[in-house]
Amino acid sequence: IIGRLKDKTCDDLDAVLSRIPMDIPTVDAEREPAFTCRVWMREALRTMHNEGFIQCPDVDAMEAEMWEYGKAAAAAVEDDSFERARLFIAVHSRTV
Repeated sequence: IIGRLKDKTCDDLDAVLSRIPMDIPTVDAEREPAFTCRVWMREALRTMHNEGFIQCPDVDAMEAEMWEYGKAAAAAVEDDSFERARLFIAVHSRTV
């Protein structure tokens, strides 16, 4: 969980996220060779932070946190111990 809608609606969030272009943002231009869903997610986190949906001042830290959750789930799939997806409350993002 990266945040909760308090005084904003799902429509508000949809309007903000739908404005994100399908291009590499200037801030990521030197580190990203191609546009991917991961690049879009990084820009979505920045946008939600800037628009007051979440507090996530460090997109790199949030991405690293999400990678750790994903790697743990992938390892469980690999060793056949995966039973169900787990819900995590993010350390590097919170509700405004």
